[in-house]
Amino acid sequence: MIKISSERKYLAFLLLIGGESKRFGEDKGLFKIGYKRLIEYQIDTLNAFNYDLFLVAHSRRQVKKYVNKIKYKRITGFIIDESNEFFKQDIRTPMLGLYSSFKELRKHSYQKGFAISC
Repeated sequence: MIKISSERKYLAFLLLIGGESKRFGEDKGLFKIGYKRLIEYQIDTLNAFNYDLFLVAHSRRQVKKYVNKIKYKRITGFIIDESNEFFKQDIRTPMLGLYSSFKELRKHSYQKGFAISC
């Protein structure tokens, strides 16, 4: 899902968007405040640092929701939570997002990742 050059990268930003937002009642990242969605404020701020930016989602379905509602051209890519025999599809936890993110970043030669939640 990630298309980046093969050169060694130093740092990538990771925005965790895979939560259920149970207390909020809807996906926080897609909630509009003023004329922008909450996630767009974060994307704007992080893009000022000129590092690659990845959104870490729970599923392909969630990625589609974001692609349909935000300007995603300033995002390097999406990382989807890994699911295997240890991580079942219905598990949502920031640790799974971090695990999946750092595993993916390592494949693409990033040295560090800075993760924040949406």
